Amino acid sequence: MGDRSEIIGVAPVAIVAGGSGTANYHFTIARDQVRFFRDSLIPIVWADVEPNVTHTYRLELVGTALYVWYIDGDVVDSGEPEAAYPPMSNPRIVWQARSHIAESTTQWDYIRFGRRPADHSGDFDSSGTVDIQDFYFFAECVADRGNGPGVPVDPGCEWADMDQDDDVDYHDFALFQRAFTTPQ
Repeated sequence: MGDRSEIIGVAPVAIVAGGSGTANYHFTIARDQVRFFRDSLIPIVWADVEPNVTHTYRLELVGTALYVWYIDGDVVDSGEPEAAYPPMSNPRIVWQARSHIAESTTQWDYIRFGRRPADHSGDFDSSGTVDIQDFYFFAECVADRGNGPGVPVDPGCEWADMDQDDDVDYHDFALFQRAFTTPQ
């Protein structure tokens, strides 16, 4: 990815959720800085990131009640959106990687759009099976977020609280193992 000097005008890497409404969520990511734009009436948020390491960016939207923006599992910004996403017309999600000034190396592990499962089944990707793809996200909730016995479940990981005791721990892992679907 490019240096922070690229953020203005050339968008080295961008993720955009928008449409024909007032709520638009736009990440612009450079090697060592990220800009988060929510809409024209809310100030832009800038965040410094460590260069040349992998980062996880996440945006959670709860209707018109709340947006929460995370970098590497930490809340960077949150608040009440101006309008719901997706908008009534022309909803879209765009991601791009380009650099006009310097060489750019960008890799996406996954981009997920949709509702998190609410049934505590372990089927994170709603494929109808609990499989290795779901385990990838389950492991992220257990290891990368510092969850454990008695630690309140992090936002975005409520689905992994399979025993519904408000934490993600070895009891949930045991339930995940039992739910795991053997490939046919």
